[in-house]
Amino acid sequence: MPGLIEGERTHHYDIDLPSKLQQVLIGTLSVEGIFTLLFFPKKRKLLKEEINAYRSVYIDFTRAVTEMGITPKACTDEVTVQLLKSSGVFTNIAAPLLLSEIAAYDRSTPRNS
Repeated sequence: MPGLIEGERTHHYDIDLPSKLQQVLIGTLSVEGIFTLLFFPKKRKLLKEEINAYRSVYIDFTRAVTEMGITPKACTDEVTVQLLKSSGVFTNIAAPLLLSEIAAYDRSTPRNS
C-alpha cells in the first residue's frame, strides 16, 4: 500500500523470499525510533509451537538490533504490543515496550515481567 512521506509517494513491495521460514516479521521504523513489528495473524489460535517460534523470532530480532547499537529508547508501538498480547507471544507487557526489554526475555515463557 503506498503512503506519503513529506509529500512524496512511497511504495510497499511484497518480496517473496526463497525460504521455508514460517515465522516472518513485517513492520516499520519511524524517525522517532518506534518500531511496528508484526506478523500475519492466523485465522485460528496459534499453536504452542508457533507461539514459541514467534517469541524466538522477536527475541532474536531485538537482540540483533540492540547489539548493532540502536538507541536504548527504541520501542514498539501500541499495535505491536496488542498483537503480542492477544496472540500469547508475550503476555505481561505494556506499551511502550522497549526493544531492549524484549531482547532480555527468556525464550521459554510468555510471562516476562
